[in-house]
Amino acid sequence: MKTNLKRLSLLMLFPLLFLVLFSPSPNSVRAQWGATGAVGNAVGVKVHEYCIVHQNQQKPYATDLHFKLWQKEDNIHVNGAEVKTSAAFTDLTLTGGKEQPEPYHSSIDNVPECDPENTEDDLTHAVDVVASGGNIPYCEYVWVDATFWLTSWNAKVMSDFVWTQEGQEPKEGKPDEGWVIGFPIQDPMNETQYLHSFTIANYDTTSYLNVTGLAFNATMDLYENLTQVDFTSAYPDFTLAPGESWSVNITTIDSLIWGHIYLKYGLTGSGVYFVETADHPIIKYLSGDINVDGTVDSSDLGWMGMVWGAFRGYDPNYFPGADLSHDGVIDSTDLGIMGAHWGEFDP
Repeated sequence: MKTNLKRLSLLMLFPLLFLVLFSPSPNSVRAQWGATGAVGNAVGVKVHEYCIVHQNQQKPYATDLHFKLWQKEDNIHVNGAEVKTSAAFTDLTLTGGKEQPEPYHSSIDNVPECDPENTEDDLTHAVDVVASGGNIPYCEYVWVDATFWLTSWNAKVMSDFVWTQEGQEPKEGKPDEGWVIGFPIQDPMNETQYLHSFTIANYDTTSYLNVTGLAFNATMDLYENLTQVDFTSAYPDFTLAPGESWSVNITTIDSLIWGHIYLKYGLTGSGVYFVETADHPIIKYLSGDINVDGTVDSSDLGWMGMVWGAFRGYDPNYFPGADLSHDGVIDSTDLGIMGAHWGEFDP
């Protein structure tokens, strides 16, 4: 009997031994990432992108990559951002409070406390990113993983890619482009379906862009690792002239509220090679729902309490997500807005 128990104990240890010997260590998992940087608060609507960028500008190598993260609606604000880069870089700096690039200002009308005609840039829409300390050879690839937390449902744009090397002239990494997905509307031709309008635009004034392998995956599932998303079919490749855009409707069997639309595409043209995979969450805006969990409750009140009295500008505690009136200060006006919507939820 003791012999059998001993054998059983050894058998039970084999799976544990296998995990110890063959599971990747935390350091080996993190080895693919080099520098990490963050700014602001990781709360709000989470928009996530993963990009592969080709260094084909600086010879024989580039040391730094500069780019901008931003969103163009003047009444949607950036709560925070986080960026990770491949191991080629050793340092990463994120600076918030930057201007939106011109002339891409616009407004949306689904944020009731905001004036949709207000186009003033209040410096809560953009983050500048500098990945430095690298030695990236000509024709090498690097990857960038970027996350935005926004005050409401919206897409973000990554633009102004520039490769630099000390003593050399900065060179553009890729032409500026961006995409947006509209809020779901019921299909007028089929009441059992919903349409999500997708538009991709070439913001560059001189370069043509070839869009390749554009594909979508609409699902309620959350993928933290965007390389694990399955894209089963793709649209035919197409070319965008300078300033041109292309649109299509994504069809789903329900509104997909609190779900996700994942997309992937490549860009070629003007010597550029760039691949992007992105997660666009479908969020219903609830005024006062600071942490965007679908309910206006004590957790949102807690966030407001932590930054009470903070004002926009040089106050490090200022948090756009708690400034519900977007008047630049977190005070009783914002508390009144939250109180008016207290207990509201979206299942």
